[in-house]
Amino acid sequence: MFRPDDRRRIAGNSDASPLALIASDYRRHREDQGVLRALVAEGLLASSVYRLRHWAHCGESVPLRALWKVVFYIAHRLQKVMTGIGISPSAQIGPGLYIMHFGGIFISSHAVIGSDCLILQGVTVGSTIGAPSLEAPKIGDRVRLLAGSLLIGPVTVGDDATVAAGSVVVKDVPAGATVAGNPARVIVETS
Repeated sequence: MFRPDDRRRIAGNSDASPLALIASDYRRHREDQGVLRALVAEGLLASSVYRLRHWAHCGESVPLRALWKVVFYIAHRLQKVMTGIGISPSAQIGPGLYIMHFGGIFISSHAVIGSDCLILQGVTVGSTIGAPSLEAPKIGDRVRLLAGSLLIGPVTVGDDATVAAGSVVVKDVPAGATVAGNPARVIVETS
C-alpha cells in the first residue's frame, strides 16, 4: 500500500513517464472493454489528462513548464465538462487506474491512490475542510470504490478492500475487507 511518506516515489509522479502510466491505464480498460471501446472510454480520457497535467504540474524539470500547465489546464477543463470527472493534478495515483463509468467523480488534491484501483461513477475522495492542513484518504492497491461511495478525511483504505455502493467512509478500512453503509461498517472481512 502507498504510504503518505512515499509521495514522491509513487509511480504516477516524476519517477515514471506519463506515457507509461497512460499505457498502464489503457491496459486495464482494454481488459474489460476491448481495444476500440477502451480508446474512447471517458475514464481513460480523464486519467490520461490527469497524468499529463500531473507531469506538468509536479515534475521537477519540465521544459516550458508554464506553457504545458496552461495547455493541460485547458484540456482538463474540457475533459471535465465532457466526462464529469475531476482529478486534481496534485493527487498521487499509481498505475493501472480504471474509471469504469461516466461522471460525478471527484478526487482531492491530497488523495493518495494505489495501483490497479477501480473507481465507478459518483465517487468522491475528498479532503476535510477547516483542518490546519487538508487531509485526504490514502487508498491501497487493488481497491474497488463502487458507485456513489464517499471517502472523506484522513482515512486509510487497505489493499484489496471494497467500498460498497453508497457507503460513506469516515474510519479506516482494513485490508481485504468489504464495507457498506452510512457510516461504513465492515460486512465482510478476509484474513
